Amino acid sequence: MINRKNAEMSAVSYKMTKSNSINRKARTRTLIQLGNLVSISGLSSLLNIQEGDDLQSDLISKDKAAMLLGAISEIMESESPSPLQQERWRDKGIRLLKMREYQKRL
Repeated sequence: MINRKNAEMSAVSYKMTKSNSINRKARTRTLIQLGNLVSISGLSSLLNIQEGDDLQSDLISKDKAAMLLGAISEIMESESPSPLQQERWRDKGIRLLKMREYQKRL
């Protein structure tokens, strides 16, 4: 009886751990993809953020991170984009992604 309960508890614990791991991996993948999109957009270059900069520890890089966050926050604080504006953003993003793929092939 005790062994059976222990086995059930272990199974539940394993499922919870596996679920947390899957969620963590999905979140990490999304954050990496967001970082790549910021890079493709040119925002990182505009703010002189270089690959390898530690945006949390280095004082100069913290300022760069603050500028990036401020720029993104201004977009978020502006009026909600119209469907037409959203469509223009999407179309421009598609062009940038296609251009990036083309440049990778060269």
